[in-house]
Amino acid sequence: MNAIITTIDDTEELTVIGETMRPLLTNEMGSSVEIYDTAGNEGMGPPPHHHAWSETYVILEGAIDLVIGDDGPHRLSTGMAAHAPAGTTHAYTIAADGTRFLTILSTGNGHAFFRQMDAEVSMPPDVADIVRVAGEHGITIGG
Repeated sequence: MNAIITTIDDTEELTVIGETMRPLLTNEMGSSVEIYDTAGNEGMGPPPHHHAWSETYVILEGAIDLVIGDDGPHRLSTGMAAHAPAGTTHAYTIAADGTRFLTILSTGNGHAFFRQMDAEVSMPPDVADIVRVAGEHGITIGG
């Protein structure tokens, strides 16, 4: 197996529900995890949802308010991390302009979902479009 080395400057920029996501590692690249440099402004973030992969968030700058299952919201700020297990309903709202964090997914090919969201869901988002694209990737919106 070959090493996978990327830089933020060499990645595509995806816009997903108002957030910028830059894939650093993906399953398509041969990685067993997917890592995204995620950035956004206050009020942005996904609705409650669940999927077959786990997600970990590492806050680099700013803050998010995170709910996992019935737990939260929890304010995560710079230097904090949280993990949402696979199959658990979760959501976050960006709490400060200029927030930047890593989104780390276990195997599940979230990249295909994020790429399709970028291509097919514009701002302001149509909830029906989000539900449709999510459903095509095994993601359930809501609890």
